Amino acid sequence: MSREIFSIDKFFTKHTLSSFGLSDDDLTKPRVLVFVESGCETEGEHVKYGVMTGGCAAIPLTLPALDGRGVQSMGRSSLLYARETTADMVEALLNLYCADGAAIVASSESSAAGAIMGAVRRNVPLAFLPSFINSKFYPSHLYNIRSRVSVGKAALSELESLGDVSCGRSAEMDNMGSLCVFLEGCGIAVKDATGAATTDEQVRAARASGLLAAKRTVALSYPRTDLTRDGIKCGVAAFISAGGTAAALLHILAIAEENQTDFRLSDVADLKLPRLASIAPFGQHSIVEFTRAGGVFALFNALLGLPKLLPNIKIGGLSIADAASTNDHDVISKLSAPFAQEGGFGLLNGNMMDCGVFKRETKLKSFKGNAVVVGSEEQLKAAAGDIKNGSVVIIKGQSADKLGMPLLDVMSACLAVGLTDVVIVTDGRVLETADIPCISLCHGEAFDVIKNGESVEIDFKKGKINVDLPGKEFSQRLKKQKPPEDALSGGLLRYSRLVGDPDTGCALKKKF
Repeated sequence: MSREIFSIDKFFTKHTLSSFGLSDDDLTKPRVLVFVESGCETEGEHVKYGVMTGGCAAIPLTLPALDGRGVQSMGRSSLLYARETTADMVEALLNLYCADGAAIVASSESSAAGAIMGAVRRNVPLAFLPSFINSKFYPSHLYNIRSRVSVGKAALSELESLGDVSCGRSAEMDNMGSLCVFLEGCGIAVKDATGAATTDEQVRAARASGLLAAKRTVALSYPRTDLTRDGIKCGVAAFISAGGTAAALLHILAIAEENQTDFRLSDVADLKLPRLASIAPFGQHSIVEFTRAGGVFALFNALLGLPKLLPNIKIGGLSIADAASTNDHDVISKLSAPFAQEGGFGLLNGNMMDCGVFKRETKLKSFKGNAVVVGSEEQLKAAAGDIKNGSVVIIKGQSADKLGMPLLDVMSACLAVGLTDVVIVTDGRVLETADIPCISLCHGEAFDVIKNGESVEIDFKKGKINVDLPGKEFSQRLKKQKPPEDALSGGLLRYSRLVGDPDTGCALKKKF
């Protein structure tokens, strides 16, 4: 415990903590490290206030910003590697300062996931606060360009004005919003923090988050009281029902892996739930409206109609029965009238790949077309005008062990030139839209040897994807395939050699 700090061998730690302005009296209290992503300092101050109100000593520390404002071009390949580095940093700092608890404030999913992964490794009491600061940096006129892109009327040159599209998705069910819904569903984030919009709401959520971290620390309430398998299942149920993204799913699996919870892609696929929330880009409302309509607990209230789905546990100290009894049904539907009857994620396999992830609510039941193979996001954007409807667009070389798995924004380029009758297939992650079906997180040796023009047949209903190619031809191509030259260096190269598969959220392997 923190009182050990007064022993002789802890003198250096005591001296270091005193530099944060802590008094001798503070050093006798349980210590909570407040990890604040750069740019979220205002929320961090309120979280610190909540920690001190709860009777703990708060030590603020800054995490590097990994959101769209700080990551451009090839830097996006470093996002998953940076997530692992953030996890290592948080774990090391919790050890270094003999911390009793942690509070995390972040505005980007990579920073948030990394910090949580580090905290659950250390197994300390934990609370998380999302900060949607990106919307402050996104000029309003760019929303007009986005609206033209969504209906395919924007010129390719205008896409450059969008910059990093993730900056304009802070009000949507984007990767960060999806992760936040999961965290609120399993009790790591306080109720209604996901869509706090006004200053008053943000202050309330921030102080409540700090207070939650302090209460858990004082009571030695470790995260695994919520982050059990049942707790994670509850969070994933909320995530699926709200229309969460496949890219955020990768972070959820990584958190479960670091938490030593056996939760895999197949477990996610087994949760065949309807989508009950109408949030952009798959609906008409913002995540703020979702929160004001009842948010995650309103989803749970609707899902209670499904027998034996949700375990009888408390989520962040509140029982599921405490969920709001009334919803705004324009935003959160009744179970009897969902926005999409089949929500969640399905898995594809066949001779083309071992596994690929797609959203079940895609309107297509099957698709057949010729492959158009490109090696990067830039190649696709350059060739978008020459791609025909009816094609299967395959983007190779984006996996974590090849390029670090950057977050691709390829939908805008396709929609801008009027491509709607295509399917995107990639071994990376993609910013999703409601207009174009996407199969992502693909892996398997056969995926790397597909060539231009070959016929690909996809059966979304049966979960099959096959290319019209004899097995012998596949074998010959695999034998002739040369190992790719390393396009990475330094830490990214080490990460690519040690990374696990998407089933574990591309977390680093436990055994080498």
